[in-house]
Amino acid sequence: MSGPGDGNSGKGSLKLENSQGPASLFHPGFSTPLTQLARERNALGFMYKGTSATFQIRIRDAKRTDSVLGGFTTLVWQPSKNGNAGANSWVTNPDLASGQWWSTNPIAGLPTRDKLLTLSQIADQNPRAWVGEYGVRNGSASTSSYVDNVVYGCSKWDFEPDGSLS
Repeated sequence: MSGPGDGNSGKGSLKLENSQGPASLFHPGFSTPLTQLARERNALGFMYKGTSATFQIRIRDAKRTDSVLGGFTTLVWQPSKNGNAGANSWVTNPDLASGQWWSTNPIAGLPTRDKLLTLSQIADQNPRAWVGEYGVRNGSASTSSYVDNVVYGCSKWDFEPDGSLS
């Protein structure tokens, strides 16, 4: 769904509306090693408006501490864990890796959802982990949030009103 833009985001954005349940958009992560992604400055970033917009990385081969095979978990960066900015205005965060992340499943370094670490700290404790998918999500009680200029490595999603991604 098309959302509003501003001078920094161009003419549009992606509206993540969860009136029917969580709203998300994910893309393959090109099997990027988490250690590589964590150490590249400005390799992960996005613009967002609304405190419910999250940036997520679905990883495989993390060290699960609950003995589940495959090492799958989702790492989540969310505004409320990183200064809580963006409720009523656009915020640009070009370096999410240095922010605080939590895991949906117990992995080495992140045994509970209450524990927060930078992506480098997570990668150091899960050196075999790699990215299967990355994306944005609005899954909380907030009705909608907006995202734009989603950056993953050298890829960038710029949501414009004509429906094209650049």
